[in-house]
Amino acid sequence: MQDRIESLKEITRVEIGGALTREIQVDLDMYKMKAASLTFRDVEQAVSLNNMTVSGGNIDLQQMSRSIRLLVK
Repeated sequence: MQDRIESLKEITRVEIGGALTREIQVDLDMYKMKAASLTFRDVEQAVSLNNMTVSGGNIDLQQMSRSIRLLVK
């Protein structure tokens, strides 16, 4: 796409920007965490386990093998 845009006579140069990796920022309130009895590890685990896809193995039905996928939310 960059080459196609740069080939236009009105365009001199194209720079592609943005983050290449997904990044999230979590702001924590220590007083609310203490009131809810949460640790930094609890928050880390909640974020890392959110919206995961996990293999549940395979199942054979009527001479066909099916993959099982678990969506963890």
